[in-house]
Amino acid sequence: MLSAIIIDQDEESSYYLKSIISEYCPDIKIVGVATNLKEAKELVCKNIDLAFLDVKFPDGDCFQLLNSEVCKECRDFKIIFTTKSDHYALKAFKYSATDYLLKPIDPVELVDAVCKVIKQTEETEKVKEKCLKDMFDGNQFRKIALPVNYGLELVNLDDIVHIQADGSYSKVFINNCKPILVTKKLKHFEEILEGNTFVRVHYSHLVNLNHANKYLRGDNGQLVMSDQSIVPVSRNKKGELLDLLK
Repeated sequence: MLSAIIIDQDEESSYYLKSIISEYCPDIKIVGVATNLKEAKELVCKNIDLAFLDVKFPDGDCFQLLNSEVCKECRDFKIIFTTKSDHYALKAFKYSATDYLLKPIDPVELVDAVCKVIKQTEETEKVKEKCLKDMFDGNQFRKIALPVNYGLELVNLDDIVHIQADGSYSKVFINNCKPILVTKKLKHFEEILEGNTFVRVHYSHLVNLNHANKYLRGDNGQLVMSDQSIVPVSRNKKGELLDLLK
């Protein structure tokens, strides 16, 4: 699911847009609404994926927002313009807008625009993951960047003990540090860390075998990690794990 914000001075327009997004775009979650540039600057720093953006505001226009220092620092999100006039369309696309929708918003056009965003996001993620995997496979880079609310936390791969699924998030357990909650699913880490001593031993656990201290027998089995945490081993992963440990 992609997190999104609505920036529009007209509260009625924002309410309508939010309602049709809720009805027709299940992959989009609205995490904030702003009616002026001051509020908008606070929202763009919330690690969002998408902004629905009107042009004119009481305290300026959206291009002032996009040119602001705070937006330049946080700008890693797609933009769909939602406005009454096509006057700014050319300028909007200079800011890499994914689409430009005229009010009143047509639900069909909205769905098409959101599908473009989802496709672009998926393609970008695939490229990032391939680059990361290539670096890991070549042992060129032994750190991973974990997205957190204040930026990126760079962590040595060798320091990661295990990673646990937590809904749409993952909790990364690091040697001698507090766990870090990351807005990535466990599947993401499995794909980029596969073959780097990391093994999926359970539907909700990925472990670094270099930090496995003991294997406890049982119907499914358990791993005792270097931080003394106990990680369950699923029955269908047990045989593969034991082969790796021999």
